[in-house]
Amino acid sequence: METTYVLLRAESFDKILTSLSDMKRYGDLKVIGKPKVITEEFSETLLKKTLKQEVKIKFKANVIASVEGEGGLIIDRLRKIHPPAHMIAITDKNELYLLVQRSLNDFNNLKGYTKPKVGT
Repeated sequence: METTYVLLRAESFDKILTSLSDMKRYGDLKVIGKPKVITEEFSETLLKKTLKQEVKIKFKANVIASVEGEGGLIIDRLRKIHPPAHMIAITDKNELYLLVQRSLNDFNNLKGYTKPKVGT
């Protein structure tokens, strides 16, 4: 099973929770485990190195979610939904993939997140 990480950034954690729900509901994506709340600095580092440009908008709510599936498929499905959070896929081809993988245990689980019921 291939895993892709999705960086979610928003003005509030409520918007992050809505976006995670939208990923399942509209993108048919499966979040593995619990999403992790990351620091604003770590989020900006990931964003700068992935997009290769400076961060223009800073957000207080920053989360990493592990999503089941191949990177290209995840990116395609994220483009089709319109969640209230800014989302960036970090695939296994990204130089930061292993950094994210190693760092996940350093962060706390997102409070209020529950896995969607099967079949919904």
